[in-house]
Amino acid sequence: FPRATQALAQALACLEGVDASFARGRILINWGCVDFQWGQYDAAESRWRAALALVQGKHPEENALALNNLAVVATVRGDLEEAWQLYDQALALYQTCQASPQVTLTYYNMGMVRADQERWDEALELYERSLEVCRATRNRFHEPVIELNRAEALLGQGNLVEARQACGRALRSFHRRD
Repeated sequence: FPRATQALAQALACLEGVDASFARGRILINWGCVDFQWGQYDAAESRWRAALALVQGKHPEENALALNNLAVVATVRGDLEEAWQLYDQALALYQTCQASPQVTLTYYNMGMVRADQERWDEALELYERSLEVCRATRNRFHEPVIELNRAEALLGQGNLVEARQACGRALRSFHRRD
């Protein structure tokens, strides 16, 4: 983590005096991801908010990515209503862009929020949307994890048969990745 943050700090320093809001925003988004993985949620949130300030109104996909990441922090902190609002804003921005694989994760994350709230029907609908985007963008990397979360929601509904089928699909998808 320290090497990654050092490299990102150097990249940011290289842009000193240059009008490069997109590049700065992207660096801050990536740096926030490093902070988040390191467990430094406050630092991650701060970098994502700074990135958002740089790209807002200029780069919708980067803006949406920063909002999506801020929603993840809100979810981790247990503020599911704020998370939902941020995901909703991100989704609206993604819809103004070309088909982005990131939409997969936004729907998936929104499904996890609804699952945390035990709103199983809504969670399943969002997981299905996420899978549709996976297929439409031919980015099937996240399918197995989405299927596992679908299984949890199906169990929440008491639907053991379909939950088992979702687990089977997840297992087959994991095997295809090997």
